[in-house]
Amino acid sequence: MSTHARLPAAPLKRELWRAKRRDHITWTELAVHLRVSARTLARVLDAQDLAEPVADRMACRLGLHPIIVWPTDWLADAQERSGIAS
Repeated sequence: MSTHARLPAAPLKRELWRAKRRDHITWTELAVHLRVSARTLARVLDAQDLAEPVADRMACRLGLHPIIVWPTDWLADAQERSGIAS
């Protein structure tokens, strides 16, 4: 993805909520699991969009490839980088 790419936060937020409910843990415990601070997690949960490196790292730490979380957005940027017309 390009260095300035941003992704919508909503799909990642859904996955964060899903992980919290599935594991019956608090937000603080989820932050520890994701190896981020509780403040970082709160910022992600409050965000409208996310920088690609942050989005990628958080998705991977949830055990998900980013294409699973952002199928359209992730593929669109990959096509743009490769010069493939949509």
